[in-house]
Amino acid sequence: MNTKRSLFFTIIALAFAFAHAFAQMDTTFDSFMKDDDDDYGSSLRVKLGGAGGFTPYYLKIETKELNRFLAVGNDGALSSNRMLLYGGEGYGYIMFLKNFRIGGLGASGTMQTSRIQSTTSGNIYRETKVDIGMGGFKMGYVLPVTKKFDIAYDVMLGGGTMGITINRSRSSEWVWDSLFTHYGDENFAGDEYTQRLSGSFWTYNASVNIEYALLHWVGLRLGIGYTGMIGGEWQLDEKFKIHNVPSKINGSGMTINFGVFAGFFGE
Repeated sequence: MNTKRSLFFTIIALAFAFAHAFAQMDTTFDSFMKDDDDDYGSSLRVKLGGAGGFTPYYLKIETKELNRFLAVGNDGALSSNRMLLYGGEGYGYIMFLKNFRIGGLGASGTMQTSRIQSTTSGNIYRETKVDIGMGGFKMGYVLPVTKKFDIAYDVMLGGGTMGITINRSRSSEWVWDSLFTHYGDENFAGDEYTQRLSGSFWTYNASVNIEYALLHWVGLRLGIGYTGMIGGEWQLDEKFKIHNVPSKINGSGMTINFGVFAGFFGE
């Protein structure tokens, strides 16, 4: 198990330990944080309702291996290994399992690098675009700490994709008419080159989150987690299978997520 994954599961274990401590001290803590209408302990609270909202994920992926291949292709290295995934999520509580919820999420984002290479015959423009997406079924357990503050443990199981689009061209600007003229010219020999490499994976995400209800219908979230992508199958231009893809080229990595939810956060 690599260092990042070990660190994440250590954080999860510590979070469970702190949550257990909160549950043991609920009587004292509630008396200190008590609302006027809050006359029962946190261990007795039952979460109800559901919500949906905007949930971006800040994903840190391994780019060293990919940058090594980009250098072979005379392209610039990806300047960062951090990608912002824009996403959404919805969930609802299951009444027959206390504080247990199910739902789904989806998120995707991109990063890119480009380089202009000067040659004796003119400039060559190179660009590499990397896109990552994930989505699936999500389930979790919520530990109420106070009436408005919760600790949530969530796991997502689903699918994910990683795409790498590589472009090479003698020009960065094109005129519509010239595209069709070159397309019909049998003697035209251009330097334009575009290929897309796409991988599909089984994907999971585990996270521990803190959630706060501003109102009965508006809530905020901040959490840390780990996304794993396994069993990748790669294709070239969505037609031909690619063999011997390095295992480190995928969308796995630590995540930080935050979100704004609207729904019903009552008890």
